Amino acid sequence: MAPVSRAVHIGMVESLGIMQQGKTFEDFPHLAQAANRLLDDMSWWAETLKPARERLTTGVAGREQREKAVAVTA
Repeated sequence: MAPVSRAVHIGMVESLGIMQQGKTFEDFPHLAQAANRLLDDMSWWAETLKPARERLTTGVAGREQREKAVAVTA
């Protein structure tokens, strides 16, 4: 898990608009902008942490981790 500094805050106006007034996500462009910033943040973390994830699943640490998982489930 990694911290993200961005979020999409859907307020009462947007919620009621979507649920009761037939509006869609596209009717609230500020939500799309916030979502794009959040996805950019998540993409950055995914790319940054990729080498660490690969080391865990392919190297010695990955083998030890898999062996522990097998021992726990057995």
